[in-house]
Amino acid sequence: FMAMEQQKPLPPENSPFYIENIQTYDVIPEEGRSEFCWASLDSARVGNDYNSMPIFVKVGEKFYLKDCLYLNEPMEKVYVQIVDKIIQHQITKLVIEKNIDVSLKALLDKMLLERGSSFCEIIEVYAVVKKEEKIYNMENTIKNCIMFPNLHLFSYSSQMGKFMNDVFAFSYTHKNEHDDSIDSIATFCQRLIVAPMKKTKAVV
Repeated sequence: FMAMEQQKPLPPENSPFYIENIQTYDVIPEEGRSEFCWASLDSARVGNDYNSMPIFVKVGEKFYLKDCLYLNEPMEKVYVQIVDKIIQHQITKLVIEKNIDVSLKALLDKMLLERGSSFCEIIEVYAVVKKEEKIYNMENTIKNCIMFPNLHLFSYSSQMGKFMNDVFAFSYTHKNEHDDSIDSIATFCQRLIVAPMKKTKAVV
């Protein structure tokens, strides 16, 4: 990791999402807080990738990163944990970027029904632009709409710690060891924040 436990991570070169460049929170406000959560899921493509699932709760016009699943394990080993998170946080919308042969939507829908849950709308989408281009296009939305947990709210050895360290470390100018966390946030912004706003404007 970029820094030892409980220390502020060292700022990487040319990182647009280092902690000083993003909005953070100490407490998620109760006033105006949604009862439900939304999430996105980026499944691991190759062995070194992470399965990344950031979970957000909307408060006013901001989306607070409440929890995440961030595991460097084969996809088939994390299905149950994904379903657990959906039920735990009452996730009513989940966007999945389809990059593996198996239909995760069909599989997760089946697993949720088996546990008596049918409240989650799972939306399977295909990537239409390269990862770096998507992140670049969503940079302003991420900085304006997403609230990240402050450093004292997680340990660096936790899933959230690894997730946030990879957000801090992302750079457009050098090879990123892991860019799955910021990629899944960009997907969330693209599909659940920006796209609905465009549809609303088009209707008006």
